[in-house]
Amino acid sequence: MARQPSNRGSDDISNGDMKPLQRLRMATSIVAGDTDCSDANILLPFGEVGRADCFETSRASVLGDVEAILRRRGRREGSTKIMVMATLLFDQYSTRWAHEFNPVDYKLLALGCMCIAWKQCDGSKPSNIKALLPKWCSVKGLSEVMRQISANIDCARVACPIAAVDDLLRLLLPDASGGSEEDTQLVQLFKTRVLRRAADLIKLAVVDRSIASSFSPFIIALGSLRASVPFDVKYVESLFELHGLDLSLEWDEVAECSTCIVEHISQSRLLTEKKRKRSKRSTGHISVQSESVEIVYDVTFTGQPRLV
Repeated sequence: MARQPSNRGSDDISNGDMKPLQRLRMATSIVAGDTDCSDANILLPFGEVGRADCFETSRASVLGDVEAILRRRGRREGSTKIMVMATLLFDQYSTRWAHEFNPVDYKLLALGCMCIAWKQCDGSKPSNIKALLPKWCSVKGLSEVMRQISANIDCARVACPIAAVDDLLRLLLPDASGGSEEDTQLVQLFKTRVLRRAADLIKLAVVDRSIASSFSPFIIALGSLRASVPFDVKYVESLFELHGLDLSLEWDEVAECSTCIVEHISQSRLLTEKKRKRSKRSTGHISVQSESVEIVYDVTFTGQPRLV
């Protein structure tokens, strides 16, 4: 889909201003004691960055910036879910528009994704969106990005499976809050990684209309979780029974959905590889594509998870 650049007027910033601003923002962050705040890292001299590197550089900085915003605003409940949804939306749209976006557009896109994900999670929205924007990003530009995302993404279909996976993880993994700090951190790390991995799989399922139309959002959630984590069906059923949940699960459907998702991953990787080779031949550089990140781990739900 073609994306028309918005007219930012006086909100534009010259490359010559980048380094002084970078030093100023970094100094401000350090004085405030927020030394790991990614705001200190987003003002890169983008004039020196090639377009082929633009996506990866921007993705790392802007999503880190979104995480920093959530942390500074003291938001704990739902922050992981917002980050997962924002990442999902960002990946889908930045991949589609990769050759039409400049670094400022990437920042607008990430912030737009965060605002949409925020609203989808609990119906609220950041109280002052303008305060979240870097100085050179206009509210008009953000509104245009949000409009395009909202018009082309079924946020409800995406949000429902992610929320279901989040709920299932609370049931599947033991509560380590009464254990040591190390155990608590390990379980939290595992939950976050599985949730992000499941979100990658849900994205593939939602993009593939044949999967999205054949299975309910909850089956897609279970299918993606099953493809992410080797869990025992009987154990899950006993958990549901213990908590009084009558979900009438059709495990054959879950298995079929898992198979469809895994097959789609394989097809997507083949397609990505073909696109890269074709782009390298035609333009002389490799086109950046969004891919799922493989997470390797070993887990048994009768005990604590163990990361490999």
